Amino acid sequence: MTGGPNPTATGDPAAGERSAARARERPPAVPVVVAIVAAALFALPLGGLLWKAPWSTAWRELTSKEAGQALRLSLVTSLSATAVALALGVPLAWVQARVEYRGRSLVRALTTLPMVLPPVVGGTALLLALGRRGLVGRPLDRVGVHLPFSTAGAVLAEAFVAMPFLVLTVEAALRTSDQRLEEAARTLGAGRWAVFRRVTLPLVRPSLLAGAVLCWARALGEFGATITFAGNLQGKTQTLPLFVYVKLEGADPGAAIVLSLVLLAVSLAVLVGLLAFAGARKSNVDISLVATIAYGLNLALISAVFGAIALLLAQFTSERRAAAGWTAGLLLVFVVLDMVHRVVPNTLWVSRLSPVYYFNLSKPLVPGYGFDAGAMVLLLGLSIVLSGIAVWLFVRRDIGGVFLTRRERPAVRPALPAGDWSLRSVYLRGLAMVAMPTVWWTLGIAGFAAWMVIVVKQTEAQLKSLLQGSALGGDILKAGGGDVATNTTILSLLFVFLPLMLMAFAVTQANRWAADEEDGRLEIVLSTPQSRLGVLLGRFAALTTATVTISVLTLATTSVASSITGIALDGGNLVAATLSMIPLGLLVAAIGYLLSGWLSAAVDTGLISFLLLVWFFISFLGPGLSWPDASLRLSAFYYYGAPLLHGVQPADLAVIVVAAAVALALGSYRFVRKDIAV
Repeated sequence: MTGGPNPTATGDPAAGERSAARARERPPAVPVVVAIVAAALFALPLGGLLWKAPWSTAWRELTSKEAGQALRLSLVTSLSATAVALALGVPLAWVQARVEYRGRSLVRALTTLPMVLPPVVGGTALLLALGRRGLVGRPLDRVGVHLPFSTAGAVLAEAFVAMPFLVLTVEAALRTSDQRLEEAARTLGAGRWAVFRRVTLPLVRPSLLAGAVLCWARALGEFGATITFAGNLQGKTQTLPLFVYVKLEGADPGAAIVLSLVLLAVSLAVLVGLLAFAGARKSNVDISLVATIAYGLNLALISAVFGAIALLLAQFTSERRAAAGWTAGLLLVFVVLDMVHRVVPNTLWVSRLSPVYYFNLSKPLVPGYGFDAGAMVLLLGLSIVLSGIAVWLFVRRDIGGVFLTRRERPAVRPALPAGDWSLRSVYLRGLAMVAMPTVWWTLGIAGFAAWMVIVVKQTEAQLKSLLQGSALGGDILKAGGGDVATNTTILSLLFVFLPLMLMAFAVTQANRWAADEEDGRLEIVLSTPQSRLGVLLGRFAALTTATVTISVLTLATTSVASSITGIALDGGNLVAATLSMIPLGLLVAAIGYLLSGWLSAAVDTGLISFLLLVWFFISFLGPGLSWPDASLRLSAFYYYGAPLLHGVQPADLAVIVVAAAVALALGSYRFVRKDIAV
């Protein structure tokens, strides 16, 4: 007998623990960081689409005659190509899986070839084979069959590129299915067709559906083979990807972006459904492909609702950033409304005002729960109604203006206010600019903190009612206002989102500084006797004042909420938890000011937002993945710690302050030295 003894079999618990420790070995930091960069490579292009999307004209682009023709043709050709793939691919997959013959490896290689072949090359091959002077096209042309530059040619090109996804998926399922069931059916007298229809197909049905969905999604997005073999004829072969290409190459990139987002939404719904289905199969969870696709569709519907909300709000704002900000605020409000009935009795009617409530009614991935078709139809109807209202407003407003614009009589503009107080005091001017955003962000952050206190109180009350009279009841009953440690522990788990929200506020203000510099709005201030360093520090001082204000008001709101609800908290630690957020917000702002010296406002904001996501990922997923402490220290959240539990850690706080000071100093140096036009 070779090999060492099994620690479990020998009963050595120490050896078993060592084996388990090796199994839980921490992943190395370098591959994880590289993986994060790789994920950003996929995420940033999608973010670029969302950033540049012309939301104010999105519905007009989608409802144009040309877009409607392209969308309708895409659906017809992709579904037809999927039907062709099913008719031809399923028998091919069965032969490959069940029949031994010479040349099977060659046939499999030919089947896989379209997946690795450049689509344009595939279209060229189809043209040389099936064109009017092609190998097979010449005899077909004699009998009146013309495939190139026709709708049938587009279907054939899509089927050629997409069918391998179906064939390989079904073949793999047939190879791994239990053939003994088929043999048992034959011994009972069933014919080959009956066995295939009643035994084989039910065994591979999930894989067949998954392959068909993959095939359809690939056919829907096909471009190269279609344009080479079928051409780009409007209303005949111009599918949605070709239409996007034409608009992007022409003078209407906005339409290309909007239609790209449509394809992205469809792909996302299919991908989410397939990933959920694959995860369920791997975990031996009995979830059907229909349920996972329903989940993806439900996700796409709620996204469509908030997209329609953004489209509607865009009719009242002159900049897309304002519409996006208001939409994000409404999303937060709707999430809170959905939570109301879970913590406050008899408030279901409040939650029903939120679209998120109807999204949560469908839980197709939860066994035995299913999905609510009525709720999904309601989300669809809501998105259509909101989009319709947005279109109605759009056609009635001035191009380049906003709806309900107040018409003012022309007046002679005064001279530039060179002696105005706002130009003499950059700090006061900065305060005036940041005042309204500070009000709204204070309402959001302080309101969230107070709401979390109420959630803790309601949670403890529900636990008390559940454990009344049990052995644990005495310990739990200390909560609800009497046990400071219990209340603090629960609330600390929820307060980790407060610094993230304050840092998000800092991102918006860093974006505003970068946009002002990029658009030349600082030139009039710099034309007065103001030093560049004074301008930057004045604006940063105004941002610091706003950050301190938000933190102090959050502290006051949390204290009042805890007093009203009877939640006992450690006052010193509460002060530490709220005021320790200030250095984090200033660190993010300083990094934004530093990056604005080289990057545009859009790229600057994108990088800072991505940095926040990386920090959040490291701090809240890293410990669960057993990352080394050196990796966790790369996140700013690490130095925030858990002040509601442990108070202020001066050394960690000093790291954040020093990092913010260094970033601000470097940003100031760059701003003073750079050409303001760069």
